[in-house]
Amino acid sequence: MTSKDSGRISENQPVANANNYFGLQLYKMLAKEGKNVFFSPFSLSTALGMLFYGARNKTMQEMKTVLGYEIANIKNEEIKFFSNNSFLT
Repeated sequence: MTSKDSGRISENQPVANANNYFGLQLYKMLAKEGKNVFFSPFSLSTALGMLFYGARNKTMQEMKTVLGYEIANIKNEEIKFFSNNSFLT
């Protein structure tokens, strides 16, 4: 791992934390004892992240909470930057 990679990892850590939070919360809601569950937290958070760009006011705040952006202390303007760059790295 190069120092450039290390910087990129720490730079993206808030988004990773938000995605982990979202995935675990969703799993808790979907999982049933004795049943299998399969979903892609990354795909869902990416799709919902795109919807977040068009959300306003209360809807934006609710999505920010559900997607874990609030708990990860990610500012609204950073969300688009991190989401777009996740496809480039």
